[in-house]
Amino acid sequence: MKRVLKAIGFLIIEFLVLIVLYIALLTIANIKTSNKSLDNMTLSVGLIDEEGDYPSVYGDDASKLDNFTDRLMIQKCMLSDDNPFLSALNMGGYQRYWHGYVVFLKPLFSFANILQIRKLLSLALFILATVCITLLYRRTGWPGALAFSVMWAEYYLHVVSGSLQYFWCCFVCCLLVAVICLIPEDKRRILPFLFFGTGSFVSFVDLLTFPLITLTVPLIVMAFTDKKKNGQIKKIGIYSVLWGIGYMATWATKWLLGYCFLGKGIVSDVSDTIVFRMIGDASHEINRLLVLQANLQHPYLLHHFVFLLGVTLVSIIPFVILTVKENKEEIKRMAVITPILLYPYCWYEVVCSHSLIHHFFTYRTQMGTSFGLYLVIFMAWKGILAQIRKQHLQRKIEE
Repeated sequence: MKRVLKAIGFLIIEFLVLIVLYIALLTIANIKTSNKSLDNMTLSVGLIDEEGDYPSVYGDDASKLDNFTDRLMIQKCMLSDDNPFLSALNMGGYQRYWHGYVVFLKPLFSFANILQIRKLLSLALFILATVCITLLYRRTGWPGALAFSVMWAEYYLHVVSGSLQYFWCCFVCCLLVAVICLIPEDKRRILPFLFFGTGSFVSFVDLLTFPLITLTVPLIVMAFTDKKKNGQIKKIGIYSVLWGIGYMATWATKWLLGYCFLGKGIVSDVSDTIVFRMIGDASHEINRLLVLQANLQHPYLLHHFVFLLGVTLVSIIPFVILTVKENKEEIKRMAVITPILLYPYCWYEVVCSHSLIHHFFTYRTQMGTSFGLYLVIFMAWKGILAQIRKQHLQRKIEE
């Protein structure tokens, strides 16, 4: 009991430190915008206007960019005020989000425009993804590295890396995966604080794109790299709850600060927005089956997941039959991650309206599901091939 209370105390301290840090960083970012930055931002808005609000890289919904939101993000970077603290809370009237991306984008605009920043973000994400693939190869062998690579190829890494809006969740997801792979076994007790902090930080920088990938993908990596045999389900449950608390508590704190310093108007704005994001309104009637269908059609239509599930079953059955004695722990890990694969569909049920209207990017919420299924398939075939080689060697010895 004492350990639990101590952990809760550390989580509260971590949360308070993060909130103070967020406020301080946003206040500093809103002090002044240099003329050079304003020139680059103005040029960038013009370039985005030329591209259009929702240009598609390959002509389909799955590769659409959300330039409408990227333009909004640049405009928030332009803000400065005599009272930077209130400006940081108000963000030009868009009060319900933290807009933490401003802290990172504003310095970039001091020397680059949108086209150059896209290249920088793409380079950063590609380097980090490559680091993750290398670390996963060391920790899980080729199945983890290949599953991670295929997941990113399937969900257009080169598209998300060039978007101001899409970038943040992808970068945080890769960063946490790398950290989990690097943490020694005896230091894994910090993972609860990492997942809590990740939920909080994503709430700070993201504008409700596909934040769930910063939970699902790292959770699966944690399950397959943890050498401890027991308590996997408990850990998954605790880390999931902590991520959710960090995410929602950080968001709610922004609303509370807005209420205290900006007035009561933010309460009605937030409550109306929550209701709309979840169930829509008279002009956006929500059919939950339509929400699932809209998000499942990307990028390879609905039959993609049906096919992937079929391949998973076809792979697991011979794997279990041939290697049940040698690979009990791997089989257990495969079973343990099953609930994580369902997280995105629970998310769609809750954030229903948002997931339908913005399905052209919210479909990426399923990245964890794809990664988990690919990892199970490749792990199964690794075990099957190892068993086949073992039997082949035994025959050679007997001969």
